[in-house]
Amino acid sequence: MSKLIAHLQEQGYVNGTNDKIVSTGLKRLKSLLCDIAFSLLLGLLLGDLLAGLLFELSYSIVRIYAGGYHASTERICIWLTYISTLLCIVLIFYLPLIPIAMNILLGISIVVLFVCSPVENANKPLNQREKEVYRKKCLFTTLLEALLYTVFLLARAPLYAKAVCFALAMVALGQIMDCLQHISKRQLKH
Repeated sequence: MSKLIAHLQEQGYVNGTNDKIVSTGLKRLKSLLCDIAFSLLLGLLLGDLLAGLLFELSYSIVRIYAGGYHASTERICIWLTYISTLLCIVLIFYLPLIPIAMNILLGISIVVLFVCSPVENANKPLNQREKEVYRKKCLFTTLLEALLYTVFLLARAPLYAKAVCFALAMVALGQIMDCLQHISKRQLKH
């Protein structure tokens, strides 16, 4: 990563005023690409590359705007991400589709996302305008993904429907975990 930053500095794209922004952006891009590669690998190993990709993209797009749980360290965050992704993708492939159960899970996830979004990060608090923008984008992408879930069900593509449903459920679970973390911290203060 540092070699790339040095190269960008030589080319004049990075300087003292934007080096931290570029470095953070490249780090996030690397993380996203690793997450996508992991999901693709799981999808490939389990027999459907597209299901893995669909899960990761559905999750990532909503998570950007919804926010969610932040672990205490980057290492814990990475482990939680990979373990939860592994668990979700395995469930997508091996859990039978029970339409009423999936619809209930999707409905609960949508309600949680509508009520809780966006969740702030202590390292990056949101101002009122950002909250409004992120909330609208979260709600829009959530509704689009719910529509996509419905299209997959109607097209008799249950694997892909489950991928979208579990992605939304995982974002909602992250928001619930964040809320519980905040409640726990408040109780410790009192």
